[in-house]
Amino acid sequence: MPDKYSLFQKIATLLPVALAVCILVFSYINPSFVYGLAYEDGPIEYMSALFLLLASIIMLTLVGQFAKRKLWLGLAASLLITTITFIMCMEEISWGQRIFNTSSPDFFQNKNMQQETNIHNLNTFLFQAIFYAGAFVLLTLLPFYYKNAKKALEKINLQKLIVFLPATWLFTPFVVVSGLTSVNGYLQNITASIIAVITFILSIVMLYRLLFKKSFIKQGAVLALAILTSSVLLITVNTLDFGHIGIPVWYVSEYKEAFISLGILFYTISVYTAARKSIAKSLD
Repeated sequence: MPDKYSLFQKIATLLPVALAVCILVFSYINPSFVYGLAYEDGPIEYMSALFLLLASIIMLTLVGQFAKRKLWLGLAASLLITTITFIMCMEEISWGQRIFNTSSPDFFQNKNMQQETNIHNLNTFLFQAIFYAGAFVLLTLLPFYYKNAKKALEKINLQKLIVFLPATWLFTPFVVVSGLTSVNGYLQNITASIIAVITFILSIVMLYRLLFKKSFIKQGAVLALAILTSSVLLITVNTLDFGHIGIPVWYVSEYKEAFISLGILFYTISVYTAARKSIAKSLD
């Protein structure tokens, strides 16, 4: 963890947890309101797309900076992330199908589970499992084992890629996200459900390992609040039956995906900051 949190890191640490608390509270107080935000083409879906679009734009600015200085490895990595986040953004809104009111080609009409012009709904459960597993690695596993990942890159002489590792501070706010895949069965798919259980258990284990790390305890109230609140949320959300409080279980995933998209945005901001510093040093 950093010796001192920046203002951005404090906000990024507390914001996802605060939002998760609000969603959980409103799930009990006004279930229809929570559902209404997550319907198809609703605010939550477009918010996810916006987060991913901003992430893509941020990484695109790095593509130009790496190209200008002929730092080819950084260029390749930033271009890859730019492409992935842009495709994810377009997939989230079915490549603008309903925005421009276009119909799906015959292939997607016949093969797509929702008759939409996108790839991920050709096999929703498979892509959902890949998306959640990837998010767990990016926002929870790699930040927690940042030092190990850094040493591994140094060992194979890829030090220039270290700036693309997710920062350690990302772990605390987004460990709760990795557990938002409910273990009570709303995924309705064995592969996704197995991933859900594994990420939930690993999240709990890693979260409570922090309690025995002096370096984490020294961060003070911000980190302590995030850890304790994330712990409660992680357990509560995974034992909550949304169907019994009036929320269609399918739409719970929309909130999880929005949190993941927010995490990806924070990740790209972190990479942008680290890359700018690295580029500046290379010019000295």
